[in-house]
Amino acid sequence: MTRQWNSWKILLILSFMSSIFVHSFLSPQKTEAAAYYTRNLSLGSTVSASSNVSIASKAVDGNAAQNGTTEWYNVWGQFPMWFQTDLGSSKSVVQIKIKARYGTTVEESGYIAIYGSNDAAFAAKTKLVEYNQANTVNELVLPVAIEEEFRYVRVEKIPGQGSNSLGFAEFEVWGTEPDDLLYANIAHDKPATATSYYGDNASYAPGNGNDGNGSAWVSKSAAGQLQYWQVDLGTAFRIDKLQMVPRDNRPANELRSFRVLVSNASDFSSYKVIASVGGIAFTESVWSALVSESNAYRYVRVEKTTVEGAGFKEFRVLSANSSQMLSAARNMQFVARLGGFDSPGGITWNSTQTGTLPITASGDASALCAGKATISASNGTTTLSTLVHVADNLVMPSPTAPDLFTPFLTGETPVISTVISEATANSGTVIVKKVLYTSNPVSGRTNQIYSVIASPAAAGTYPGVLILHGGTQCAQESLAIQYASKGYIAVTPELPGISDPAVCSTASTGQWKSEAYGSRQLTAIPDAKASSIFEGEVAALQAFYLLKAQPGVDAANIGIRGLSWGGYSTAMLSSLLGNQVKAAFAIYGSGFYDYGSYFKKQFFDVQGAINAANWLKELDAGRRAGGITANYFSAAASNDSFFWPTAVMKTLSEISGPKNQLFSPNTDHSLSGVTDSSNLEFLYFNYLLKGQGTPFPRVATVSSVKEFDGSLQVQFDVTEGATVASAKLYYSLPNVAWNKRVWTAVNATQVSGTRYEGVIPASAVAQGADWYALTTDSTGASASSLIVSSADLP
Repeated sequence: MTRQWNSWKILLILSFMSSIFVHSFLSPQKTEAAAYYTRNLSLGSTVSASSNVSIASKAVDGNAAQNGTTEWYNVWGQFPMWFQTDLGSSKSVVQIKIKARYGTTVEESGYIAIYGSNDAAFAAKTKLVEYNQANTVNELVLPVAIEEEFRYVRVEKIPGQGSNSLGFAEFEVWGTEPDDLLYANIAHDKPATATSYYGDNASYAPGNGNDGNGSAWVSKSAAGQLQYWQVDLGTAFRIDKLQMVPRDNRPANELRSFRVLVSNASDFSSYKVIASVGGIAFTESVWSALVSESNAYRYVRVEKTTVEGAGFKEFRVLSANSSQMLSAARNMQFVARLGGFDSPGGITWNSTQTGTLPITASGDASALCAGKATISASNGTTTLSTLVHVADNLVMPSPTAPDLFTPFLTGETPVISTVISEATANSGTVIVKKVLYTSNPVSGRTNQIYSVIASPAAAGTYPGVLILHGGTQCAQESLAIQYASKGYIAVTPELPGISDPAVCSTASTGQWKSEAYGSRQLTAIPDAKASSIFEGEVAALQAFYLLKAQPGVDAANIGIRGLSWGGYSTAMLSSLLGNQVKAAFAIYGSGFYDYGSYFKKQFFDVQGAINAANWLKELDAGRRAGGITANYFSAAASNDSFFWPTAVMKTLSEISGPKNQLFSPNTDHSLSGVTDSSNLEFLYFNYLLKGQGTPFPRVATVSSVKEFDGSLQVQFDVTEGATVASAKLYYSLPNVAWNKRVWTAVNATQVSGTRYEGVIPASAVAQGADWYALTTDSTGASASSLIVSSADLP
């Protein structure tokens, strides 16, 4: 590829010419005026030679020791004599450095010509530079003034001139960073540690130094110790570039006197220095350094070289690999270099699979589930891309022992402090009792919880249902009465942290009643007890015991029903209570907020790594879902803005007991996409708690086969349930966020018994469409398969 001749290259060449005399080239080198960087492109590259090929790689191993063990040389007198390196792709070459084997063999580097080519056989080649004279220096530095880019570089001995030998300890091809390159920040969101952090305040914790937002890591004052910050990349990577974003106030001590070390030992018992800054503070808005080290390393440490405080807003470890690996529930930051400048304006970011790996306008990608996606950056004229493979290999630490909920799993009925009222409803067939019960979730913090108890007026034994409201809502009195009129005893409490005090003017009391809605929901510093959601879940547990203690409740047939935040609570309580819950019906809500939710974007990604880790470890319903033994149904919306399908499906995957699901098509926080959605929960509980009616249908994909025309033939089974009244496939293109999807229906036909078949159009399959099957039976019960991405099919 031919490049335009630029003034920056002239500057580099002038700098390189002066370096012949002063040997000023260090790795990495930076030309401040033009903000371009150079690196040894041949380090660790694939090489070949005219002879002694077995030792050729020693000339690009970075070791220039003159000891006879790390060198290449041609068979004496055997022409043609040449040595060649493969740079992997076409690069701009600005300098050649040849380091002699010994002081007595410097003449081997004399009378040479160096060529570039994009053909490994050099059938067509361009002379980069010629040195047609005797050499007398140990390190020969030759500037290159050719504007073309080349993949292969070859040095040839000029026949009939000088000695009949060619050899060297190191052959270095120095070039510039490509004008256009897409980097992945492989340090983003990875575990970070440090010698200290200022005031032991989580606002300055190590994790803030690579979380991608405006927070920062700041060490304590030096106190006689060299400060450092360290990140574990998870596995060994070849590192291409480093960047440091300083704090906005740019303290001088944080911009100077540091070095960057790499190691494959977490204690850095052995290490390599890959970059450094001396005693003069850097002045760039973002400090950058190219890395010439060819080996792969797992740990990166930024270490002060003088005893003083350290800190930065962000430290990036960049990889230019054409493909990247990422774990689900983790983030990856991408950095584009376009037109020779890092992170220029006007970049449009895109993901081919937003359901798997959506990306923001600033290049921050969030892995939601296993799969693959191509990330691209474009400035309108040039588009760069990289393939990202996402694996679901999340390691879930157990909640802290003893579990913070253990003191509340007593089975004891909460103390009713006040009976507010007792009346009848529904023409006297339902008794409605309103009470306050005492809840003490944290020492010194007492809540009085308003709750409604609705029971059939007729004596008898009835199944019980705990009704948990959604965010901003209040105790669901009318729904409790509806359940009671259908032969259930129902309890519905007002939950701290989930109810909005400004909306619900009830007799509840507690600190949360004077707080703005949502203010402490996802706060988990110093620990998860700081969250108002913890208070809400304790109150919900006590409400369950209140329900269980009601006269006439059949303790063997109790269910939990919750909507939105109440759906989350349904999963949480079902896991904590185990076999005390027979059936659970969660509408919208789920666990695994970090797998895709409103809460991840609005809270976890901006509140710091320690806060998120604390909350998820203790309060994530998904990470506790393995304890659910109840029959569990998740009634979700395909376009839900709060609980995305990826989080719902991850929660379901952790449940080992009987489970089923529904994705209502083209609805956001609503089930209106299916028939008679308001009756679903009653059909569900009637069957499981009363033994009335039929089970819900179960839908499972059997096969998906790509046809010759590119379409996808999908077969699925519908088992259990009443007679199937409707069977459809729904598909959507993954080029927009979950809540913006348009799901297109395809009628499925019965091919035999329980088996149904539908075809997704080739045009949708070619764009990696997501799809699922949905059925409704003759009773009005609906269920669906899980959502599948056609992009992940073979």
